[in-house]
Amino acid sequence: GISPCFKEAEDGSFYTGLVDGRQWELKVAQFVEDSEEDTFIISVTISKGSGGDLRQDTAERSIRLRAVQEGEVVLSARVDQDCGEGCTGTSSSTEPLSFAATILNTGDLEEAFPQQTPSYRWTINGALVEQRHLLEPSTGADNNDVVNAASITVSPYNADNDTSIIPRSGRLDIKCTIEYGEGASGVAGTSIVLVGPPVCATESCLDLEPTSSQMPNISFRAEATGFSAPNPLLFEFGFKLGDDFQMQQAASLE
Repeated sequence: GISPCFKEAEDGSFYTGLVDGRQWELKVAQFVEDSEEDTFIISVTISKGSGGDLRQDTAERSIRLRAVQEGEVVLSARVDQDCGEGCTGTSSSTEPLSFAATILNTGDLEEAFPQQTPSYRWTINGALVEQRHLLEPSTGADNNDVVNAASITVSPYNADNDTSIIPRSGRLDIKCTIEYGEGASGVAGTSIVLVGPPVCATESCLDLEPTSSQMPNISFRAEATGFSAPNPLLFEFGFKLGDDFQMQQAASLE
């Protein structure tokens, strides 16, 4: 069904817009009149096949609506991930991540606010991006300085120091607040899903009960805990003799 992000008609139905193949056309006037701080998430699900052969994938982008007075110039911008030949919406936390903010109405802003320049402030999952989080910090900048740049490349996930601002896995919300001098401001953002290699997130990720027993009545129960990832995991249990690992049993877990 259609989300109640849109106004309800007298007959109880909701506005659906116009869907034409891969395009969805929406009239801004049909959105509910919520606070300017609210974010609307536009989602598309692509399906192929049916039954047991059904395959699906979903992509999302978010927008914010602002009430504009007549004659007011509003900064409009977007944030894109820079990932070479095309983005899938899923990235590895073991690689650097790059994002760029683009102002879409530079000409209008330059005309309305001559000799003004834009400034940028980035957040990732609500945390300010500082110089220490960048793969290559600006020359001469303090590690704790807030980044002011139209594009950023943040370091890969590292659990051993504070230079990483991204998690090992999960959803990543990237936002950029742009101020055009003292005349206009706006916020743009995007989101991706991070995946990373399974790592032990606790002091011990293998529980063994009991830890000792006597022959011939030996029965051990081993449980691997603390491992998680958005992608399926493969658990391999076995015995290690010196540097030699002898795998006895393997099982996958979604």
